[in-house]
Amino acid sequence: MINKEYDIWLQWTVSPKCNLDCIYCFDYNLRHNRNKESKSRYRPFVRAMRKAFIMDLSSIRRILRFRSREANEGMAAIDIPALMKVLSATNNTFLIGFTGGGEPFLIPNIIEACEEISRRHLLGFNTNLTIPAIQEFAKRIDPGRVSWIMASLHIKQLERMNLLDRYIRNYLICKERGFAIAANSVAYPPLLGEVDTYRRFFREKGISISFAPFVGSYNGREYPKSYTEEEVKVFGLKESCRDIFYPRGNICNAGYNVAMVLPSGDVISCFPLHERIGHIYKGVVFRKTLLRCPLSFCGCPVYAYNPHLFQKAKQQADCSS
Repeated sequence: MINKEYDIWLQWTVSPKCNLDCIYCFDYNLRHNRNKESKSRYRPFVRAMRKAFIMDLSSIRRILRFRSREANEGMAAIDIPALMKVLSATNNTFLIGFTGGGEPFLIPNIIEACEEISRRHLLGFNTNLTIPAIQEFAKRIDPGRVSWIMASLHIKQLERMNLLDRYIRNYLICKERGFAIAANSVAYPPLLGEVDTYRRFFREKGISISFAPFVGSYNGREYPKSYTEEEVKVFGLKESCRDIFYPRGNICNAGYNVAMVLPSGDVISCFPLHERIGHIYKGVVFRKTLLRCPLSFCGCPVYAYNPHLFQKAKQQADCSS
């Protein structure tokens, strides 16, 4: 049972660093932009970011500089006292979701931070479940304070890196401890013919897998809108998956009771709009009204990803025109 006793959801990309390197990852080309072999891929990626997410080149360069600095200096720890002071000042209960392009269990003090956060607030994770710290996390953190663990299953990459057994072992440890954990893979078109095989394989291991829409370009086709009826059926996707990423004109609660936290600590209403509403270690002022989305495409439609808070926001707030 997923714990919904929270007021605000923060999606926190503590770091963009990841120990995997999946070709369909949104950050893949950013991680490879200095590689000569990937320059041809990087150029169209920049164009896509500018078009889909209304990001100018200076914004993209800031992301690249942060990645380069972090690679040289190592992973930054969470400032736990400053974080807790900011959360307490709002008098709200938070769901802190460690999500985004990076792997949260690479953060050096992630377990200590989780212990402190979970005393009053709730936790959520998107993790590839391959970092050794996960087993320590499972021992020390109360499963009742973790709303969800989305165990991102990157099958081909795990096979290439000989990490599949570790993923399965860590998944079963978390499951046995009582965490609300789910295995979720990307519905990448080349996997279509192997879906049934993988479902049987993981079911025999005690793991039920599901698929989430691929957002990006493959063979000149833009996804998720290019999924055929057959592909939707085979992957087990929702019919609405082809629509939720195109939200122009829809009411959205971004910045009201859902917000994103960047590796810099800046808190923004959502990634595409980049409306700054505070800093995770200094203070946050949330929107008083909902907004109508101006975007023709959004890669992270929070109104669809957390319908609980979206419905709550609609009951509480007036909608801006």
